Amino acid sequence: MKSSMFKKYVLFTFIIFTQMVVSAQERITISRIQGELKFDGIVDDACWQNTVPLSMVMHTTAFGNQPTEKSEVMICYDNAYLYRC
Repeated sequence: MKSSMFKKYVLFTFIIFTQMVVSAQERITISRIQGELKFDGIVDDACWQNTVPLSMVMHTTAFGNQPTEKSEVMICYDNAYLYRC
């Protein structure tokens, strides 16, 4: 009987902790492409001009600090695909 109560307690604690971690992440807005996109590895199309880069943070050596190197990740979509640059 004690074993089943302990298992329920551990499961309850795990579920609560998981919900706290998920809710701590901020939402991102993904831009819809207006016009045509040429997916060739060169980021010079008009749709990328209207896309806001995602914010980046470091996860090693100095957790939570700004990255030491410039990095940009952008996401947009159309009726058929989700694009990442």
